[in-house]
Amino acid sequence: MSTSQKVLQLKITRHVYDRIVKKQKFIRLGTYERFISKCASENQNLQNRNDITTEKHHIIPKHAGGDNSEKNIIILTTRQHILAHLLRFLEKGEKDDWTAYSFRTASKHFDLRNHGLKIAALHKMRGTGFYDKELNSSRGKRGGPIGGSRNTPEQKRARQKVGETWGSYVGLLNQSAELKQCISKYLLFQHKDGFQVLISLSISGSEVFDKVHEAVVQRNQEHLFDKKFVKKAKGGGPMYALLKGKKKSIHGWSIIGRFDSKEEYLNYESR
Repeated sequence: MSTSQKVLQLKITRHVYDRIVKKQKFIRLGTYERFISKCASENQNLQNRNDITTEKHHIIPKHAGGDNSEKNIIILTTRQHILAHLLRFLEKGEKDDWTAYSFRTASKHFDLRNHGLKIAALHKMRGTGFYDKELNSSRGKRGGPIGGSRNTPEQKRARQKVGETWGSYVGLLNQSAELKQCISKYLLFQHKDGFQVLISLSISGSEVFDKVHEAVVQRNQEHLFDKKFVKKAKGGGPMYALLKGKKKSIHGWSIIGRFDSKEEYLNYESR
C-alpha cells in the first residue's frame, strides 16, 4: 500500500468513526441483524469446506453481555466477520465493536499468534508508532549527535529533580500494608552496647531511620547510627526486615518492644 493510499484510508476511517461517535449518525436499525441472518443462510455448509477460512463470531458480543452458547455463535468467513463488527458499530455505536473491526482489518493478512502481534500489524499497516519514520527520526535527534543514551550532566540533573520531587511520594504509595502496620507503633530500639532509643509513630521506614540517627546524635553516640548507615538502611534490605520483625538483630541493633501508645511503653518501663 502506497503512502497516499494509507493517508486516504486513515481519513476515511476517521470520518466514519467521527460520524458515529461525535455526530451520532447511525445506520438503520436492524441492518446488523439482517446481515447475520443472511450469513446464517448462506454459510450452512461452510464448515465442511477446506478452501475457505472460517471464524466463530458472537452475535451478541461478550462486551455487550453475550455468552458462548451455541445459539449466540455463528460461523463466518474472515470478510464477513470484519463486516459484522463494522455494521454493529455503525448501528449501535459501541466502541468495542470498532476496536474489533480495527484489529481484524489490520490482521486479516497475517498469521497472528498473540495480541502483541496484532497491535504491531495494526501500526505497520497504518505507518504509526514504531513504523512512523518521522516520529522515530525526531526522537532520535533529541539526544544530539551522540544520542539519548550519553547520560549528560543535564540529563542526570533532570532525573535527580524528578526523584527529589516525586520519589518520597511514590515511595509512600508503594509501602506494603505490613510495613505500615509495623511503623504505626512506638518502637524500642536497642544496640548491643546497651544503648536504647524509643521511636514514635512514623509514616515511613525512612522516617524511622532518621529518628534513630537524630537520637544517637543528641546523645553523642553518632557512631552507632551515622549518616552513612542511614543511607544504607533507606536503600532497603536488612533494616526493613528488622522493622517487620523478620530479623532479630541487624548490625548490632534489635527492636525489643513494640507499643501501641506511649503509656503502654511507660508501663513497660515501670515494671
